[in-house]
Amino acid sequence: MTIPKKYAPALTGLLMGLSMGLLISLVMTALHTPLGPGFLSAWLFSFAVGAGVGIPTALLLSPRVAALVQKITR
Repeated sequence: MTIPKKYAPALTGLLMGLSMGLLISLVMTALHTPLGPGFLSAWLFSFAVGAGVGIPTALLLSPRVAALVQKITR
């Protein structure tokens, strides 16, 4: 399966938001919740909240960040 290039910025934002939300929520949950019963549900809840913030943020900021990078690099 291939996706048309015109969707690349949205797909980049979506994948960045998901991957960052997954990793950050895992680390933060592990720091604040003992491993054991309830850890998985706490992590998934944390991920849902993080993804709800991270994905829209990544979608909104990625074009601006890409433009800034183009401006400050050669």
